[in-house]
Amino acid sequence: MNPMDIVILLTVFAVAYFFKISLSNSENKHSYNSYFLAQQKVTSADNRESYVARFTSLATVLSFFLIYAQSDGLALLFAPLTVLFGVLLFLKFYNKSDLPEFHSLDSFLSSVYNSRVLGIITMIISAFSLILLIEIYVGVGIFDLFVSNTNPYFPITVFFVSGIVFIYVAIGGFGAVIKTDRIQSAMIYSGILFLLLVLFTTSHYKEINIFPRPLFMNTNNFFTSIIILPVPLFFNVLIVNLFLLPSLLSTWQIAAASENVKSFSKGIKQGGFSVFILWSIFILCGILLANPNSNYKNISEIFIFLRDSRNVWISFIAFPVLFIGAIAALLSTADSAIIPLVQCAHDKIIGKNNFSINLIRLLLLVGWILIGILYILIFSVLKYNFIKILFTVFGLSVCITPVIFFGLWRPSNAKLLRAKILAIISVSLGFFVALLFSFLGSRASDPVNGIGLIQLGAPIGFIVSSIFILFSYKNARKEKSD
Repeated sequence: MNPMDIVILLTVFAVAYFFKISLSNSENKHSYNSYFLAQQKVTSADNRESYVARFTSLATVLSFFLIYAQSDGLALLFAPLTVLFGVLLFLKFYNKSDLPEFHSLDSFLSSVYNSRVLGIITMIISAFSLILLIEIYVGVGIFDLFVSNTNPYFPITVFFVSGIVFIYVAIGGFGAVIKTDRIQSAMIYSGILFLLLVLFTTSHYKEINIFPRPLFMNTNNFFTSIIILPVPLFFNVLIVNLFLLPSLLSTWQIAAASENVKSFSKGIKQGGFSVFILWSIFILCGILLANPNSNYKNISEIFIFLRDSRNVWISFIAFPVLFIGAIAALLSTADSAIIPLVQCAHDKIIGKNNFSINLIRLLLLVGWILIGILYILIFSVLKYNFIKILFTVFGLSVCITPVIFFGLWRPSNAKLLRAKILAIISVSLGFFVALLFSFLGSRASDPVNGIGLIQLGAPIGFIVSSIFILFSYKNARKEKSD
């Protein structure tokens, strides 16, 4: 038996266990409340573990921190710090809103702004934010250990990785997602602790530089100057991490599924602190990976380093445990991206009061096929750069947040006609600006400037959206006085 045999056995066992959980939850798919909201029995502990699982993704956390911490060092701690502040900021608005509970982001915006159009626009933006797609990209990347992307069976790998998530979501609904999140978060914890232990025993400490470059540096080039991180990346991380949480469909779904507002707020807050610690450990691992003799360009190379180690406990124990942790990170983020989008589509087609499990299965089947086709088109045919897609995805999402905060802050003003129209313009323009910067960045001849432009899409799109919300407040006050 070799390390890959152990990985295969553990992967099969883990996936089988997730399906077992889904099957045990399958009786709860006969009503809207049970399938999409887990009978509103999600506890604060469930919220905490679900938040950790959702925000510890394979693509944006494991891969990003383990690779970029090699060059950015402890400066990347700016990321978990801003995420924690983002949680506290959202809860400050959410807990003081004194609004009735809503079953989705779409229902919140449609009700507060009295506009179905706004709800449809935000659902379209959420669909464009293909978090699931980038997770599958990295997931398929680690399966390169089994199947090369030059192999004729490579497309089957894409559909297999995505199909795991779609099928167990179809079987067990949101209740299965919550229950598997608990297991997946434990698997993530185990994986990163084993990696940390490996790196502490193998790293050359004298060669490690925790700040590989200056924290502040003016190069007379906006795109290469440094403010803790390269300037475009600094502003991207600041805006995305502070304001992403309320723009995610999964945030509102789990809020609606929670026992009460207190259990949601308590769980999310605890999850924010847990993620801060967990992300910091990933950054530490990335720093320990750095040495003059190697530069890991993706997570697959890190797995190969562990798999091929001459140390038996690293190759036969640490490598399989970390691999399973990576699979858990992929599935936990992917399932949380799928089910709220299906919920919104279901609500738009037949409404909350006309629950149809057959429609849900059809939506999931169509989604599964589309995600596979999009993956092959974007990454295999058009050869799009993964990093560019990654920053585009989150840049589009945060353009919704100013409208959400305004609705939480001034719900009475939001129902006024001028505020409603400006809110629609706000979200649409913010989305267009972020998409425009992504397009310009992808066309840039200089790759550094190109990535920088894409990274600036999020902060500039957010600012544009925020400006129109400020006009909404000003005009709403004027309309009230009239």
